[in-house]
Amino acid sequence: MSALTSTPSMTPLTRSPLGARVRTGQVLLTLFFTMSALIAVSTVFADDPFEAPALVLIASFGLLAAILGIAAVWGAVTSRLVQLSMWAMPLFFVSHVATLGTWLPDAPFAVLSAVGALLIMGAGRGPAKTNDDAPA
Repeated sequence: MSALTSTPSMTPLTRSPLGARVRTGQVLLTLFFTMSALIAVSTVFADDPFEAPALVLIASFGLLAAILGIAAVWGAVTSRLVQLSMWAMPLFFVSHVATLGTWLPDAPFAVLSAVGALLIMGAGRGPAKTNDDAPA
């Protein structure tokens, strides 16, 4: 109950706001998803042995995946499932290094995207803050 009013506060316990560590991870992963979207869309404009409908399918699927990734990173970063799913990006780059031998740019991208995934791990699991106006 507030000292100035007789009505008790109805604010429930709230989690602490996301810290700079998590925000840095969100920005880093957003940059990677944006880069993925640009690469996906660029396939439409590159010379490729696939037919035009296949190129549109590849580009639109890559763009969709990037949009969903950005939405997950910013909209549900406190979800444990979202946090774990962000490891798909570093695993994607590691698979390129392992199967294609493309160390550049895939190895640095694997490291940077792993750093982004590590930074968002544990988001929203901080100690709950109590409202000073809440009744005891």
